Parts: sequence; C-alpha cells; structure tokens
Amino acid sequence: MNEIYWCGSVLNYQGLKRYKGQSPAASQWTKGLLKGFRKNNVEVKLFSNIWDSLFPKGTLFPGNQKYLDLDFDQQLVRYVNVPCFRTAAIAFSLRRSLESAIKSNKEPIAILNYNPSKAFCKALRALKKKHPHVTWINITLDLDDPDVDNWKSYIDLTQSADGHVFLSWWGYLNAPVKNKLHLDSGWCGDLPLIKKHRSKKTIFLYAGKLADYGGLRTIVKAIKEFHDPNSIFEFYGKGNHNELNELANMDKRVVVKGFVSDVELDKACKNADVFLSPCDINWTSTKMNFPSKTLLYLKYRKPIISQLLPGMSPEFEKVIITPLDDTSTAWKNKFESVCKLSGQDLTNIEKEISNFLMIRSWDRQAQRLISFVQKTKQRNDNF
Repeated sequence: MNEIYWCGSVLNYQGLKRYKGQSPAASQWTKGLLKGFRKNNVEVKLFSNIWDSLFPKGTLFPGNQKYLDLDFDQQLVRYVNVPCFRTAAIAFSLRRSLESAIKSNKEPIAILNYNPSKAFCKALRALKKKHPHVTWINITLDLDDPDVDNWKSYIDLTQSADGHVFLSWWGYLNAPVKNKLHLDSGWCGDLPLIKKHRSKKTIFLYAGKLADYGGLRTIVKAIKEFHDPNSIFEFYGKGNHNELNELANMDKRVVVKGFVSDVELDKACKNADVFLSPCDINWTSTKMNFPSKTLLYLKYRKPIISQLLPGMSPEFEKVIITPLDDTSTAWKNKFESVCKLSGQDLTNIEKEISNFLMIRSWDRQAQRLISFVQKTKQRNDNF
C-alpha cells in the first residue's frame, strides 16, 4: 500500500504544554492510529499546522519544529495567525504543501484529515478540483451538535470527501452520508500488570480536560457528599477548574496534578484503583464526542465509572460502571459501591475488559481503516 497523507499535527510533551489549543487526548488518539498504520506497513506523512490562540494573544506565525513529535514524519505548515484571516491562511499553506508533495512524489492512496475544520476542508476541496482521483477521507473526532442545522454545516464542509469516519457511535448512525465507517479508539503496547492487592486507600483517578464540560462540577459535588477518609482523588489534565481547586484546598483527599508527561500518567494509572469518566450530558458536543480517555483507562483493566454516552457503542456497557443518573448523589453511590468490590469482583472486571480489548488494538483498528480506504479508492478509480 502506498503512502497516506495526514492533515494535522502530533506534538511532543513540551509542545502540548506550550499550545493550549492542542488536545493531549486527541494527540494520544492520533499517535495510536498512526502507530497502527505503521504495524500494517503503511507509511504516513503528516502536514502539521500547530493551533495557537489568535494574535496578539498567540504568536503571529505559530509553529516550531522542536514541538513536533520526532517519532513521525511531519512537515510543519506555517501560517499567518491573525483574526478573520487564519482559516484562509492555513488552507492556502496546507494546499500548497500537499500539491508540492504530490508533484514531487506521486498521488497518495488517500488524504486523511483530523476533524472537519474549515481550514482543512477548504484546502482539500480545492485540492480535489485539481486532483479528482485523490481519495479524501474525513475523520470526525468531535463536533458541535449537527442536529442544530440538520447536518448542513457538516455536509457543506465535507461535500467533496469520498468517505467519512466517525468516532461517535451516534454520529455514525445519524450522519446523512453513504460511505462511512465507525472507528472509535484503541490501545497499543503491552497491557500493564495489575496490582493484586489494594492499598489501604482507594485511589480514584481522572485524566482529561479540567473544565465543566468534562463533568467535573458533578464530581466535585459527589466528593463533597462522599466522606470516606480512606479514598484519594487525583486529577490530571490541562485547564484550571476553580471549584475543583477550591475543593483541593479544603479536602486533603483531593489532589490536582495538572498536565503531566505520558510516563508520569502511565505510572499514576498503574497505581490507581478506580477511573472516573464523567461528561456533561447537556454539553453541545456530547452526541458527537467519544471519550477517548475511556480506552486509555480500559488498558489498565480496572473499574471505570462512566455514563454510557451517545457517542459510545453499546458494547461499552459491559466494561463500565454506570451511575443511575447524572446527579452527584448517583456518582457518590458508585464511589461507595466500588470501594466494596471483592477480589473476585475485580477479577471478573479484569476478564471482561481483557476480552473487550482483544478486538480493540490499534493495529486492528488501523487495519479496518485501511480496508475502508482501499474500497473507497477502488470505487473512485472505477468511477
């Protein structure tokens, strides 16, 4: 199989710390898929713009090669970062970079873009006019509620795309497009060993955006209702949540770690007993969002407290512990119940998750996407 072009960047730890607009969870997802391509002998070249706050809050020409993850073949896409012009500037620079690569080498088997941003779609629609046989696959990781305009904005942006990939189960079922694939997330590497004996204190861990749409307000209230002195709550991620910080100042059980390296997060996850994956059900993007941190948690094969969100496929119900509703009391009740799980209960959870993970490795997920790309390209070539 020939080379795939990817629109979007993968930053290293310093880059993720430097640029607030770059999501660590999205970076982990992208790295997993790209490594899956590599295991399937597919080379991927990235055309990498770095999202920064608009000038003057952000830099005028965002991007520095030192912030790109060196594990991947990335070409930096520079642009002028000024209001009212950024979208056009990224689109122009990206299209020019893609056309130069095609001219120097040959047409890739496909171009994939990370999320249907206006800039990416503008560039790829223009590129398709000049290179109609290039296969364009749009990947949607998250999106504002498309029901607001009956999917019109999405259709307008991706009108020239040959295929559509959705992480959200709800998005996959409801998107009014014909050629589509559901692919949520995966895991790679070795499954970590599980500590066989719990420590005297139960460690609850949250890893994600420290913001209200992550459901943290409910978790803060639930912790206040949960009075077990032998529990610890650790929070990892970007952002600054005032209510959480206030709670941490008052309650010694609550520790806000902030954004840390992959190595440090992995160590914390191995040491944790329970994972928390809340989400604001009423948030505008919930239906089109797949909580990728859930797959991160599953790799450690421990109890996960999470709502079954519209973006999650039905089989997730077997591997998560679901609160009765979205109230703080319902979450508090689950805190209490997981603290009472027996050794046999934990073994059963480990086995159920292990079976689930058997078909969720990134190399198998990448293989599914490669097959989808090949069938789409064949259809285009025969058209």
